[in-house]
Amino acid sequence: MTPACRWEVVAVSAPQSAPADPPVQADPKAGQSSRPFRADIDGLRAVAVSLVILFHADVPGFAGGFVGVDVFFVISGFLITQGLLSEHARTGGIQIVNFWLKRARRLLPAAGLMIASVLVAQLILRSPLVWDTSISEAFAAATYWSNIQVSGISGGYFGARVESRPLLHTWSLSVEEQFYIVWPLLFIGLSSQRVRGSRFAIVAAASVIWCIALTTAGDANAYFSSASRAWEFLIGAMVATWFPQIRARAAQLPNLSAPAGGIGLAMIVASAMWLGRGQPFPWPGALLPVAGTVAFLIAQLNSAHTVGRALAAAPVQWIGRVSYSWYLWHWPFLVLGREVLGSHSLVPSLALVAASLAVAHLSYRFVETPYRHRRSNTRSGEVVGALVVPIALTLAVIGGAAGYRALTFSDPLVASIEEAADGWPAHLGGCYSLDAPSFEANCVFGQADGVTTVLVIGDSHAAHWMPTFDSIGQSNNLRVVALQLGSCPVLAPSLATDGRSCDALRAEVDNALLSMEPDLVVSSTTEVYVDRESTAEVDLWRNGHRDFAIELADLDIGFLVLHDIGRWDTDPLDCLLESDSLDRGADLCGLDRAEIERHRAPVAIAESEGLAEAGHGLVFDPMSVICDPVDCLPIAPNGDIVMQDSHHVTRSYAESVAPSFEPVVLEALSQVAG
Repeated sequence: MTPACRWEVVAVSAPQSAPADPPVQADPKAGQSSRPFRADIDGLRAVAVSLVILFHADVPGFAGGFVGVDVFFVISGFLITQGLLSEHARTGGIQIVNFWLKRARRLLPAAGLMIASVLVAQLILRSPLVWDTSISEAFAAATYWSNIQVSGISGGYFGARVESRPLLHTWSLSVEEQFYIVWPLLFIGLSSQRVRGSRFAIVAAASVIWCIALTTAGDANAYFSSASRAWEFLIGAMVATWFPQIRARAAQLPNLSAPAGGIGLAMIVASAMWLGRGQPFPWPGALLPVAGTVAFLIAQLNSAHTVGRALAAAPVQWIGRVSYSWYLWHWPFLVLGREVLGSHSLVPSLALVAASLAVAHLSYRFVETPYRHRRSNTRSGEVVGALVVPIALTLAVIGGAAGYRALTFSDPLVASIEEAADGWPAHLGGCYSLDAPSFEANCVFGQADGVTTVLVIGDSHAAHWMPTFDSIGQSNNLRVVALQLGSCPVLAPSLATDGRSCDALRAEVDNALLSMEPDLVVSSTTEVYVDRESTAEVDLWRNGHRDFAIELADLDIGFLVLHDIGRWDTDPLDCLLESDSLDRGADLCGLDRAEIERHRAPVAIAESEGLAEAGHGLVFDPMSVICDPVDCLPIAPNGDIVMQDSHHVTRSYAESVAPSFEPVVLEALSQVAG
């Protein structure tokens, strides 16, 4: 979302007084413009940005606050098109370059300052291991294609990984900028006084069809794509096109304006409170806030109406004016601030939001407003001022960050740690997914033509052992098949965050048992799905393993369960980076084994009990390999770095411990053969 387009709206009753190119809506107190403007739209901006921020701050009751994005998309389509209509009616054409320069002058300086500041903050606050991601995201945000970049995030906009991306929110800035680039060209091509609105409707219908297709398919592009969001802008454009006729008819029913505006606002707020992460979006979920915004825009509320007076209140108008800057700063403050404070609770989040509002005010006053009103006497001066300077400065910071990263990673210690961090799961290719099970014919390791088949199922804690099983398969003529899905407890799908995808994996596993007829199934899953204090969840975990073991016994298929390796309190790679050498890091960055055992014990015991009750299968504890009886060290005796992060082993280490896993794998196979 971005409250980016803030043009002054000329009174409908006097279109001839519209300026040649409507300026950004001025602060009435600043004396920038004596022309009338719609205070209700600034008030609506305040509501929309507040809904988004309440959602991001995890304030209870606003699980659908992300609909503020849709409100701004409709507002942008309405105001931009209203300005284009005014210019076209007066001059017979559109000065496209001037249009683009005005948008650049309005948006780039404040956004560039935020992007550069956030990147520098990440270089200071975050591990060098994530700098590459930070730099690439900053570049995407500065060049307005971040919506394309972030579309590949696991779980999309509502996935758990978004919490670590302080520039994620720039996806909507990119969508709007892409609209601003394309729309004037389409406007000229579609402009015909009699059929203009109908042509807009045809384009909007095409966008709706694409949006429905992507949403139905569960494609993250439904949320991030400009094409699937264009209909929201175009709805606003159609309202602008037909606005004089609509208002003429509304004048015949003057008593309906206030109720229509109030109902529209209520629809927006209701959608923010009613919608949630699990509901299809943007189709049909965005229909309610879009319809509410349309009703509000048509009502054209003023101080004669109760809702209009409330939205015209000075604090509300102030938030509306700074809404673009507040949107820019609030999410980086939340993401990085929560990391520094080590808390996601409500009170610190609200404090961070308040701090971001203060910074937004400074940005609005000293960057956004002065730059917006700066003018040059020449076209080249306009281009330099609006485009070259802010982009060049932002890219200079990004380039400097890239150079600093390259210098940092020239250090052998850092390079070796980076190699450990990047080793997994890239080597699995398309055989490991975070979004949907990917059971493919090429997901075969070991000996592809081996006569004995081993099926390895689970989540990422199964996937990180695939180099181990690949090595064992190569040595023992085993065909090893991977069938895994991130964040999926395949033997207890009801405990998954995304139950639909996890149910799909379980169905794939059951199908594979019949179609593939494996000789052995190996299962490994992280223990974090289970609340150790919940007897019901522990029992569910035990019963899931018991029932699956019974199913395998009936099919004469072996079963091997790998206990989870637990989680380190901190990322061992970050600890190693802070040491002077790997040898010193090995002494400083270890973990007490008893601490890990205490956390994982209820789940490990439940797994062992489940197999015992079934009378089938073996369990193996990788901690007996990773740790000595007292300590778990980040560096193996052979010099390999053990952990890629706080709960996954590195590829090189997984390969190195194959001889320790091999006997139990062969034992599990021999029990079935016997």
